[in-house]
Amino acid sequence: MRCRLDGEYGAVHRVCGTYILQFSPGPLETKRMAVRLEQDLWYGFLVDVDVYDGVIPVTRHSLGLPPRSCYVCGSPSKECVVKSRHSRPRTIVKIWISLIGRAILHRVRPNGKMRGENSSES
Repeated sequence: MRCRLDGEYGAVHRVCGTYILQFSPGPLETKRMAVRLEQDLWYGFLVDVDVYDGVIPVTRHSLGLPPRSCYVCGSPSKECVVKSRHSRPRTIVKIWISLIGRAILHRVRPNGKMRGENSSES
């Protein structure tokens, strides 16, 4: 299977329900593309792309960016997951509310298209 991301080609492998993508740019550039994907799609906050350089994870910190935020409280998401701060139902409700709000906001753009949908907006 072949896929295209930001003009670069790479192989996609499915292993135990997880998609593993291999791209030709280096790990830092791949992480930059993943973060752009998260930021540019109206639902991108749900996208979590982990990038590894061999077995070493490439993090948002590697790019000088803050950690991902928790959907519920805005704290670093890793802290909330590790400490089980929020119940699953509460998190799901918060995500649905956020999705509905974002969908409404992005549907009313002057060009009638959602952000990231054949649009020059970022």
